[in-house]
Amino acid sequence: MSGKDYAVEITAIYRMLNNKHGVKYTMLKDVILEQLLIAVSTSKEEMVIRASVTVLTTIVSTNISVVDDIKKKGLRLTDLARALKCNVHEAATLIYLIKPSAAEIKTLELLPTLVEVICTSNSSRCRPSKSVTVTPPAASLMIIEVLVTAFDNATNNMHLAAINSPRVLSGLLDVAKNHSLEEHISLATILVKCMQFDGQCRKYISQAIAMAPFIHLLQSNEKRAVFVALELFHEVLRIPRSSAISLLQQIVKGCIDIMDILIDCVRSFRAEYQILAANLLLQLDTLENSKGKSVFREEAMQVLFQSIVLEESSTAQLLSAFILSNIGGTYSWTGEPYTVAWLVKKAGLTSLNHRNMIRNFDWLDPSLQDMVTDLWCSKIARSINEFGKPAFVALRKGLKSQIKRVARESLTTIAWLGCEISKSSNSLRYSACEILLGEVEKFLHPGMDLEERLLACLCIYNYASGKGN
Repeated sequence: MSGKDYAVEITAIYRMLNNKHGVKYTMLKDVILEQLLIAVSTSKEEMVIRASVTVLTTIVSTNISVVDDIKKKGLRLTDLARALKCNVHEAATLIYLIKPSAAEIKTLELLPTLVEVICTSNSSRCRPSKSVTVTPPAASLMIIEVLVTAFDNATNNMHLAAINSPRVLSGLLDVAKNHSLEEHISLATILVKCMQFDGQCRKYISQAIAMAPFIHLLQSNEKRAVFVALELFHEVLRIPRSSAISLLQQIVKGCIDIMDILIDCVRSFRAEYQILAANLLLQLDTLENSKGKSVFREEAMQVLFQSIVLEESSTAQLLSAFILSNIGGTYSWTGEPYTVAWLVKKAGLTSLNHRNMIRNFDWLDPSLQDMVTDLWCSKIARSINEFGKPAFVALRKGLKSQIKRVARESLTTIAWLGCEISKSSNSLRYSACEILLGEVEKFLHPGMDLEERLLACLCIYNYASGKGN
């Protein structure tokens, strides 16, 4: 009898006993469980271990309460870890179903093996069965999520370093195709952590990612699913502008009611996720290039600008200032904001020595040659300029912030808005000048950083007398 046939037969016997009542049937079930556990812990034959793990997994999948029974009978995680390391991939599913603590998972030192399960599995062949709904690759994915999120930064980062390669990321992206909400949540969480840990993976992820699973999260009724989807979109869109626009187009094609979903998020979520939803909503509205008044645009801008004037150094204030400073500009492939470099380049700074005094930008980065950024900036700046006085008042408060980062990012926002406001009506430009330039002038002081002085000069030129670029 093959291992597979053995597993099927024992599982069938156990199910039959499970439908019977009486002490003798309970004793027989106990005997089966004990023999399976003995086989897992003592057998040297892979076929026997695999068959025993498969039966246990099927039994537990059908009735999760059995976990307590097999724990009492001596189930040891170390035995399952040994089986998994001996290529019995089914052990990953059983470990996941048992729900060990994060500390127990870490002690087992499973990460290299889990990575191999993911990288050597074919999602088109590895489908959930009726009896076992979680495949070994999916279980591995969800255990890895624990390993990269549940510990201190140093430990999480050590685990992230082990999975942050194209080979592993490709396997992770392949595992979660057309599977469950939980798998999509785990995948999104891991990808967000990877991009935050090392921006070098952003280019690969943005080019390999399918938007459908994460749009599915956004459409979910579970808040944690929507939250992680918003985090993912925020991270993956921090790429050169033309590539970000391509991803936005995929999002629109993948969900016809995306704007309605996002406006609900803007209206109902707590501050941080309101801002993330507003960010995506404003970009999608700009992409659609809707004319005239737009409820989506108005509410998105209201959230973003109101957040700048919140409590100093609050998470919402810092996040909103960062988003606004770059929503009209661009990023490098690593997610580094390149809006300041793009503006300084537009201002005509050509000296290599002066450029190197500003910041450690790669001045040859292709994102700085992307003409799409100029067109995008014009479109989104027109929308914000139409929003008018509330935006300028909020940015003035941002300039006055005691948090240097908030003040600098507010200045950056004013600078890129200026590229378009110089082409606006005189009344709008005069209003902006009256509100902003008194505070902008303070950034001309010789004690300020060179980039701040250059941005202030660009602002004054465009708002007071310039023709724009």
